[in-house]
Amino acid sequence: MLKSLIIQNYALIVNETINFTDGLNILMGETGAGKSMIISSLEMLFGARSDTSLVRYGEKKAVLEGEFYLPSDNFARKILLENSYDLPENENLIIRREISSTGGSRAFINDSPAGVNLLKNLANNLIDFHGQHEHQSLLDKSTHITFLDNYTSDKTIFNQYRNDFIELATAIDEYKKLLRREKDLKQKMEYDRFRLDEITKVNPLENEDEQLNSKLKILQNAEFITQTSGSIDMELYSADESIYGKLAEIKHKLNSLESYNPEFKEYITELETSLISLREISIFAKDYAASIAFDPVQIEEIRQRMVVLRNLTKKYGSLEEILRLKEQLEKEIDTSENFELKKYNLVEKIKSLKVTLGKSAHLLHKQRKTASRELSEKIVEKLSFLGIPNAQFASKYNVTETNSDIDNLSVEIEGKTYLANENGIDDIEFYISTNLGQNLQPLVQVASGGEISRIMLSIKSIFAKLSNVPILIFDEIDTGISGRIAQQTGIAMKELSKTHQIIAVTHLPQIAAIGTTNILVEKTEAQDSTYSKAKILNQSEKIEEVAKLISGGKITTAALDQSAELINAVSKF
Repeated sequence: MLKSLIIQNYALIVNETINFTDGLNILMGETGAGKSMIISSLEMLFGARSDTSLVRYGEKKAVLEGEFYLPSDNFARKILLENSYDLPENENLIIRREISSTGGSRAFINDSPAGVNLLKNLANNLIDFHGQHEHQSLLDKSTHITFLDNYTSDKTIFNQYRNDFIELATAIDEYKKLLRREKDLKQKMEYDRFRLDEITKVNPLENEDEQLNSKLKILQNAEFITQTSGSIDMELYSADESIYGKLAEIKHKLNSLESYNPEFKEYITELETSLISLREISIFAKDYAASIAFDPVQIEEIRQRMVVLRNLTKKYGSLEEILRLKEQLEKEIDTSENFELKKYNLVEKIKSLKVTLGKSAHLLHKQRKTASRELSEKIVEKLSFLGIPNAQFASKYNVTETNSDIDNLSVEIEGKTYLANENGIDDIEFYISTNLGQNLQPLVQVASGGEISRIMLSIKSIFAKLSNVPILIFDEIDTGISGRIAQQTGIAMKELSKTHQIIAVTHLPQIAAIGTTNILVEKTEAQDSTYSKAKILNQSEKIEEVAKLISGGKITTAALDQSAELINAVSKF
């Protein structure tokens, strides 16, 4: 629940701390007093787009801060922990947002910086805003399917359908790309073949140019390499006065000295190691010299090969780039040569996916049918309580048959083909009858402003009990209602407040009277400035403010008596 809200330098509000309670919190006050600014500040705390024009004139920034009690079972706790935000032991969550007058804003969760997307994610699990704009969404029939799907708690079938749809849409998109590429591939096939043949005839190898350069360098210097390697062998081992022979004599002398001083043994061992190394060097040099031979034919072959490679690299780039091009050309030519096979395989895959998606769509359709009957019954029950006793409510379904073209986003169900989208095959529209004997007609054509308010409240009441969102915000949803219906609406909101904290803006005395906590927002002028202030009303102040609503602003004795009687009458709810 929202425990308190601090608003500083925001529009007409200079510095206000508003404390909220469990149950039904009613915001009262004349039009333009600043009630909408309180709702707006809550929207800002949960990621609404910042607006520098709302920073009070002459101030550097506006500061909004809300303190919330976070229930242990609320999913928002998991979101915070996943994003490395620690919750204090008292389970209070403090969200603060600062809006600069020069542009931009900053947000904090328990004094740690937070992004706007995280705030919006938290809002989905903490708070539900409902205002006049949502009335309009109910009048947009494209939203009706979403309302119905939100009523269904088990999303397994819907999620399966969505996964199947994405797989089909991806396959169809791949098929369309393949068809678009077919013409292009055929046009460039000959050119690709020419380039691939040219590269294949040369058949360059990775790093071949470097290897040829190295080999040519050796062959061109064969005489020097042979002489130098041979001299190393001679000087180290093969000559009569070789280094190896001299060291062998020294080793013999050391052996004779060892009997007089054992310390010579260590040096004998080192000398033996040196002799072995000298012998290995000598053998390697001798073998290397024997392996090198001046071969003018081979030299010419290498030079000619290097010329061929050089000509190829001038045309297509480095050897590395040529090998990449070769691989790319092989793939493209393979795609062209196997185009019909690939197209056939993809068509068969799409046909199979359409059947699979059709099964998911059919299950989703049946689930919605069941859900719509249950939802209609509950809405009719709520509307009856809210003063529409003879209401009928239903969801009308339309499906669109289409041709069986393979590139259609469609499904096959019992031998028929239906258009499909990410929400299924159903086109759903709410129908209603609000008067006895009246036929069901589209909601958008029938409902008045007051009826739309009650229908939306009915839907909100039903959905709120299904969700775990603890805070509901109602911004003037009482449009178009009055009298007994207003009182019934207030009772419905009071009933809902037993399981949710509700913050509601109203101008109706019947709803204001039933509030658990009433907060008056007033606009005052002082020192050439206008300010909005908020205060929690005690019982006598509440009676006076409700009396103002009854009498149109002027407090009379009759209005006070009527107010007290009204508040007393609804206190039992």
